[in-house]
Amino acid sequence: MDAATPVAQCARLMDDRDIGALGVMQEGQLVGVLTDRDIVIRAVARDRDLAEIAAGELATPEVVAVPPD
Repeated sequence: MDAATPVAQCARLMDDRDIGALGVMQEGQLVGVLTDRDIVIRAVARDRDLAEIAAGELATPEVVAVPPD
């Protein structure tokens, strides 16, 4: 998902695909992960408008990937 995508749109995609996290991209680079928890704690609990917040604002930065082995 692009970092500029509204969080409301991200939440709908998560619901449609029954997933709890999305990679957040900016200029072709992974810049964070947006989770359902990020949305609840950083937006819903603070009465923020999900249509006005970009995914990049709420995403957890510094993604660490671990290989399966």
